[in-house]
Amino acid sequence: MGIKDSSGDLALFGHALTAARRRDDFGVSQGAEGQALDALRLGADGLVPGVANLLPGTAVELFQAHGEGRDDDARRAQQLLDQALLLHTVRPGVPAVKAVLAARGLCPPHVAAPFTPCSESELHALLDLLAPLDTHLIRA
Repeated sequence: MGIKDSSGDLALFGHALTAARRRDDFGVSQGAEGQALDALRLGADGLVPGVANLLPGTAVELFQAHGEGRDDDARRAQQLLDQALLLHTVRPGVPAVKAVLAARGLCPPHVAAPFTPCSESELHALLDLLAPLDTHLIRA
């Protein structure tokens, strides 16, 4: 059993951790990508970052580096995730992630209602924005 918190409120996340520690069989995961490392430092059991769909290796590195006490590596991984999160300045949410995954040949660009797919101009802006991260992005 467990809970995923994506609120972005680290105080609330801390309260969830405190409550969860009353049980041995309850985990707490963080879903607010920009606070992944902070959540791990507070004691998160796991991460559920949507941007990990685009940079799975980076998300794994963040989790492992933190667990192994490699703080510099964990910070670098968090910075890469933060750079990728800028895609939400072009188009927030699932449509942006799906568009990039589709451009990389990993899925169709379709999104469920009420969302609409990214426009061609949004897609080009997303790909331009993420170009510097190409070596970290998932491949088909």
